Amino acid sequence: AKPDEQGKRRWLRDWSKFISAEPVDEKGNKPGVRLTTSADTSEHALKMLEDYIDFIIVKQNQSLVNELTDQKSLRLDTLTMSLKLTSEDARQALKRDIINTELAVKVAKAAGVTQPLENYNSSERFPINLGTQGLEEKLKLLKIIDLNIYQPKLAELQIQIERLKQVRVEAIRFKPFSYLDAPEVQLSRDKPKRPLIVVLATLLGGMLSASIVLIRRAFISKKQHHDDQ
Repeated sequence: AKPDEQGKRRWLRDWSKFISAEPVDEKGNKPGVRLTTSADTSEHALKMLEDYIDFIIVKQNQSLVNELTDQKSLRLDTLTMSLKLTSEDARQALKRDIINTELAVKVAKAAGVTQPLENYNSSERFPINLGTQGLEEKLKLLKIIDLNIYQPKLAELQIQIERLKQVRVEAIRFKPFSYLDAPEVQLSRDKPKRPLIVVLATLLGGMLSASIVLIRRAFISKKQHHDDQ
């Protein structure tokens, strides 16, 4: 049967008696933590230490993967919404462009302008500077043009979404520490226990944060680039 919460706490309390951690430099001038494990044999102590290190690596990697998965999901939602809104705006803009061009064709015909005009002020609402021939050709293109061509930002957003979907955050692995001294079986015997000591580089919380920020920036750098433009 699986232990209840009280049983788990009791087990952890008992297990914690066999492992201890202390800074390599008590003054804090040098990084590093010294882990000490104790068991009935040096080999068991070494195995306990290696299992503990593997456990920490798994927990840290899972924490990073979970954080990046959340960031990826949030970024996908943001891009998808941006794509939807940009598509709606583009359809409305294209519709207005078609209506304005149809009206410009009527104005050009009424004015008898068939060929493009030179030095013509095109700031009017329905400019006729292209002439009826140019305006009619423009109207044909507007009625068949692909929305992604009419609004290039749509294609850019779609590319960002597809690239982000291909990012496999679950495959990310990192080592949250480095050894100052590798774990090894202690040759001398201490009484009444046989401790195994290993010195590990300090696991800085900033390492995990920095990793998350770097990969998160990979998600948003493309957006920032376009925003700057």
